[in-house]
Amino acid sequence: MLDMIMQCKGRFPNRLIRKHIISYQILRKQPHFDPEQFKFRKFQNDIMTNETVMKLITVKDRPVKSIQAILSNSSTGGMVEMEQRVRQLGTLLERTLVLDPSKRMSPAQALQSPFFQQN
Repeated sequence: MLDMIMQCKGRFPNRLIRKHIISYQILRKQPHFDPEQFKFRKFQNDIMTNETVMKLITVKDRPVKSIQAILSNSSTGGMVEMEQRVRQLGTLLERTLVLDPSKRMSPAQALQSPFFQQN
């Protein structure tokens, strides 16, 4: 899930990654990021050995996918109203999931979005 979020929103700021690493160390859990390089630890099953393998992934600073594109690919095509609702949901998610709180949509603004205004 973190991998998909970073693909859609870009790399997490180092400050946020440091806080994550410190909190996971306090909880005695393995953090999702490498403490030295701040690379994302991605766990996958090896198809040959069926063992879990950890890879350090360098996440791009800029998003490589949009939430709207992911939603559009998963929606059933053909219905204009459904496609419009998917676009509205994608816009709403993009604006509410902004990492910088000063740029993020407030809950009151989210409730005024076209996605919630339709019956």
